[in-house]
Amino acid sequence: MKTDNSVNSDLPLQEEGLGTREAFVRRLPRLLPSLRVTALRTRGRAGARSPELILQVVTPSGRRRQLYVGLRSAAVPSRIREAARQLKAAGQLTSRPARRGRGSRTRPLMGYPVLAATFLSPRAREICREENVGYLDLAGNCWLQFDDLYVEKVVEKNPFPHRGRPPSVFSPVSSRIVRAVLEEPQRTWQVGELARAARVSLGQTSNVTRRLIAEEYASRADRGAPRAEPVAPTITPRVPAPARAGVGPGGRHPAHLPAAVNPTGPPWFRSASPNETERTGARWRGRLRLTQPARLLDAWRERYVPARTSMAYYSFARPPEQLIAQVAEAAARERLRYALTSFAASSLLAPFVRGIGTVQWYVHARDDVERWVKALDLRPVESGPNVILLIAEDPAIFYRTQVVQGATLVGTIQLYLDLLQEPSRGVEQAQFLRRERIGF
Repeated sequence: MKTDNSVNSDLPLQEEGLGTREAFVRRLPRLLPSLRVTALRTRGRAGARSPELILQVVTPSGRRRQLYVGLRSAAVPSRIREAARQLKAAGQLTSRPARRGRGSRTRPLMGYPVLAATFLSPRAREICREENVGYLDLAGNCWLQFDDLYVEKVVEKNPFPHRGRPPSVFSPVSSRIVRAVLEEPQRTWQVGELARAARVSLGQTSNVTRRLIAEEYASRADRGAPRAEPVAPTITPRVPAPARAGVGPGGRHPAHLPAAVNPTGPPWFRSASPNETERTGARWRGRLRLTQPARLLDAWRERYVPARTSMAYYSFARPPEQLIAQVAEAAARERLRYALTSFAASSLLAPFVRGIGTVQWYVHARDDVERWVKALDLRPVESGPNVILLIAEDPAIFYRTQVVQGATLVGTIQLYLDLLQEPSRGVEQAQFLRRERIGF
């Protein structure tokens, strides 16, 4: 049985926490609309090893069952697994021997363990399933599976966000850190190194790395672990024209220049103040190592929404390989920054799907579009394009670009995400790329 009942509340959010059992018990009829609660007992205290609530319920088919509910106010994934196992162990302890003496056996567990919290993240819910423990939260997420009962409901948005913590490691800024660690999954990172590589503030980097550890995607590495040398992203610089201080060619901020030329970083990079550096250092002294790269990439894939503008054109160049060569030549001649993606890029990096319908590439800025159109003699079309120019909202798209056969491509992780957006055989090509080039 699967239910889609929404959870409405007439209580202010600040009263919805799990500080008291009453706040949770009040919402039980809404959280478990398919079950009838006939009895309720409280025991222990929140966070103890024994279940805080024992519910006697009746399923829609008329079966009676006990639910051993453990309440957790802080439901970070790193602690969920331990809490789930403690809850299962507590349930086993409630089953007393059927008879004393020789050959005495323990009665099978009659209660079903359920973890309850204010909000359970997708990773926390996944851990509960792995441990075969039901879950329930005040946002409405629910998963119960026992006997002939199956109840499931998914609520992605957290109505009770914590201050000072990013809402998701896949938000536009936080995903720059995810991108960096996925591009170098074997590397051991210090928070300062990661902040510089992803060009994110130290405070934000510290928050995201702690979230990655809490959700079991990464772990603290040993202090004595070997440290990989940083690998700088491949950047194709432009030749800077004379300009006033702090302003790049064309009046834009010099974000396109390498770090040595542009020490201030791009517009979206904020250097940390000495005080912030000191605070972050006191908060984080270890190193970070990715432990579940495949699981992290899967999670990002499910939540990835491309933030870009596409412009369709037609080119008389034939075949597509000739157009790709012309793109590289025009970029070098006109000092244009670009990065091929989709099937055009995969045909050079990991060819699998035959035939390139369109050649797609990211341009550095909207002002560059007219220069590309003129350099390649492109014609705007409403249907049947063979050229797609992409303008990304986040310049992190150009992180770790790579040169293959004379053409500049997006990073391998970005290429994988872009291929998944393609309606025609994009998934097949993405799977091949992941198997042959990404490796996890």
